[in-house]
Amino acid sequence: IVGLHEAFKNLDSERLLTPGKVSEEEFRALTTELGIGGSPEIAHRLFQIFDRDHSGQIDFREFAAAIALMTKGRPFDKLRFFFSSCDLDGNDSVDKQEMIKLLEILYSMGTR
Repeated sequence: IVGLHEAFKNLDSERLLTPGKVSEEEFRALTTELGIGGSPEIAHRLFQIFDRDHSGQIDFREFAAAIALMTKGRPFDKLRFFFSSCDLDGNDSVDKQEMIKLLEILYSMGTR
């Protein structure tokens, strides 16, 4: 967990303004680094999912909980997280345009 906390602190480039919290802009920089930054919609949706208290910032608890779910969660919970990530407008369904966007992102990640 110490390594995870260090990774979180490295994300927090605005630590003097908002210590211990990551803004959506900082989070988007991470998604770009991970290769999914070509889609602001996906980055925004992931930020919304991580930001469980809807404060507009992600604290370490929210970050750690989302990472734990993605890496160690039950298969059903991982599937729900993946579905929520694809549901860009948050209406509990993935429409054709959202699926096309997801496939474009996955394709671009595979061609790098």
